[in-house]
Amino acid sequence: MNRPELLAPAGSMESLRAAVDNGADAVYLGVGAFNARINAQNFTMEELPEAVGYAHLHSVLVYLTLNTLIHDSEIEDALQLAVQAYETGVDAIIVQDIGLTRLLCSKYPYIPLHASTQMNLFSHESIQWAKDHHLKRIVLPRELSADEIRSRTAEAAESGLEIEVFIHGALCVSYSGLCLFSAMNGNGARSGNRGLCAQPCRTRFKLLTSAGSESLPARLLSPKDQSGADFLRELIRAGVHSFKIEGRMKEASYVAVTVRAYRELIDSILAGEDAAFAEERRKNHLLLAFNRGGSFTSQYLQGVKKGDLLSGEYSGRYGVLLGVVIKRNPRLGTLTLRHSNAAIPVRGDYLSIRMKEAEIASFPIGSIEVMGDVLQVKGLHPQMIEKVPDGASVYQMSEVSYTRDLLSGKTAQKTPIRMHLVRNKNNAENLDLILTVTEGIWQNLQTTYSVQIIPNESSPELSVSRISEQLMKSKSSPFSIVFLEVQPDISLCVPVSVINDIRRQGFSALEQLILDAKHSLTKEIPVAANYPALSALIPDEQNSGVIQGPIHDIIHVNYLDLNRLSAGSLSVGADYYSFSIFQCLTESGTQAIKSILQDEPDAKVLLWLPGAYKDNVARIVHQAIQAVKATCGDSFAGMVSTNLQAGTGTLWISGFANLYNTESVIEAFSMHPFAFAPSYELKDREIQEILEKLRSSEDIRSTYISLHRYGRIEWMQTEFCPVGKHVSGCRKCNEDSLFFSLRTQNPEDEDSLKGKTLPVITHSGPCTADILGPLHASVSDELLQTCRNIGIPISHTLRFLDESPEDRRQIVQNIRSSISV
Repeated sequence: MNRPELLAPAGSMESLRAAVDNGADAVYLGVGAFNARINAQNFTMEELPEAVGYAHLHSVLVYLTLNTLIHDSEIEDALQLAVQAYETGVDAIIVQDIGLTRLLCSKYPYIPLHASTQMNLFSHESIQWAKDHHLKRIVLPRELSADEIRSRTAEAAESGLEIEVFIHGALCVSYSGLCLFSAMNGNGARSGNRGLCAQPCRTRFKLLTSAGSESLPARLLSPKDQSGADFLRELIRAGVHSFKIEGRMKEASYVAVTVRAYRELIDSILAGEDAAFAEERRKNHLLLAFNRGGSFTSQYLQGVKKGDLLSGEYSGRYGVLLGVVIKRNPRLGTLTLRHSNAAIPVRGDYLSIRMKEAEIASFPIGSIEVMGDVLQVKGLHPQMIEKVPDGASVYQMSEVSYTRDLLSGKTAQKTPIRMHLVRNKNNAENLDLILTVTEGIWQNLQTTYSVQIIPNESSPELSVSRISEQLMKSKSSPFSIVFLEVQPDISLCVPVSVINDIRRQGFSALEQLILDAKHSLTKEIPVAANYPALSALIPDEQNSGVIQGPIHDIIHVNYLDLNRLSAGSLSVGADYYSFSIFQCLTESGTQAIKSILQDEPDAKVLLWLPGAYKDNVARIVHQAIQAVKATCGDSFAGMVSTNLQAGTGTLWISGFANLYNTESVIEAFSMHPFAFAPSYELKDREIQEILEKLRSSEDIRSTYISLHRYGRIEWMQTEFCPVGKHVSGCRKCNEDSLFFSLRTQNPEDEDSLKGKTLPVITHSGPCTADILGPLHASVSDELLQTCRNIGIPISHTLRFLDESPEDRRQIVQNIRSSISV
């Protein structure tokens, strides 16, 4: 098995050192505002050389996160940051924005790029797209199973691409890059796609039904953290290149513990040892570093949905159950508990006392006495001890001694080298210390430090063994000496300090050589290509997306959920109708399409694809395409998709493709779409600015712009169903005429979210869901007028959920009247 990369988060310099010292092969970090964890401490450009230097000297790669959407006004700054970071020594850039990716590929093809999981490259077609865009690596969505990862890894290898997967840390309940939950609340300043996720999924919601019932508030969208330790061996065999630990917002102790645990686990697997994750010591370390709900999940990697994904009602760091209180003595300041954990805490470790998932108190242990299965601890104030009820649960929250050792740097990994001390070939009185890196990113890098030796007759002669002893002292350096050879005939009458200085000067020379090299010796420099060269890759049938003949505005009606519509005709006078793939395979869906085409023979039908999906849904997509083609014939007009590689018929690019700037729209044009939708997160004036910049482009006048005129949009597209919560045998969404919504009214929640009703559309086959926001505002008259002034044809998009037939017809009629004015 090939040795995979262990990739660790570095939200601060302290965390970077913790990652490097405890065995990471690479770290990822942010500089400035263009990264998905703006609220982490992050780095400045002035601090970056120190961070890169420390990592490189210890044979650790550094990746810069530029994994957010970028405004036009920010593009030049983002490009400058990427170039400066690369010139400083950063080894690769992690990107989300396809416009920024396009520019980096075009202007700086020598900078290695990794596609962030935020880029949402979930499909098999995405691998070809990544190859065409000169990406080096794809970070796959967390939702993929081990089997799906294996198949994509094999395909990527054939294309010369690396695959990276998240192996440990927090899970987003939404597909990455497709969550608008934060962005659509309040003033939109807290966008997950802009690095400022407000984590509304961690709050409590009520589940409402159309029958009038509602559940108690619960954390219906808050998953446990993931641990993929049980799947490491399988994924290593599959050829996964990099295993990523999430956590740039977490403290250095978390980084140290998780990196050390996975370093040991990977090394034991490669050594052929039994590396069962059931080992309680390692599992306990990881749980104490951070967990939600008291355990980890690997549900997505398993590929089997179960009812244990959610973290429960306790918010934040959960800890490990230590025991229950059986006795209190405020006078002596003691709590006595019966412990249920094999690991015993020590002085300084924090404990949390809870009843019914609510914390009563927390405190550091002042002293602890072990008496069989009973522990007696001190540290809590006597007044608080009086408030602790018998039977309260006690959780250990930290392990100070263990983490202190990991953060001490005493066991830091180092760059392995071999050294040879020989006489200079040209002058036998001089010595050469030859230092060579033996493995890792600087393998075979070599330097020679030459020194003239002046004998000191008052100093005793140093033997070869004594010289070797002094040369082997590398404790304070970033190097570990794996081999040392001293030329046998060397004998020196010099102070020991001379040998020490030779060693120090040799180390210094090698350090400088590494720092000057800046980039790994294993890095491949891609050959610059004419960019883009995508048009030749597009099948001829996709070119049907180019508008032919007179251009006029059209109306596109999307039916979000046929089941919620009241009785009445679905024909409302639109030009295009689109339907979910899940409903096109039902009898009611087929009849709905037939009815529309019977009433409006000139209408066209589109399939609205999920923003992201797994292989089981990919099969449904294929079946739906075949079914709709059979039903519609020539009236089938293609697909609405986030995936720029979607390939059957005409492509309509949805607002979830994250076309956020001018360059991303130009990239979309290279796919010859029939229509494109700007990102839902853009303000109207920002869309106007993009269109003005493209005024002279023929593409902008021959491609429809899809503008939202009415209806709800998906705030979240998720593999998790908050209705059934993946409980075995759930049939809730199959119950006739029963629909679901989420609502929050809790004081802890942001004002912008209070009282909003969020419809949930469930998909019973794959047990996935879409969570819709409230009615989304229509674009402004000013934006519509800008399109008309430039000559851009508009697809007026209306998305209906539960409106009456009369309301639907009236809304369409109003839009139609505005078009003809």
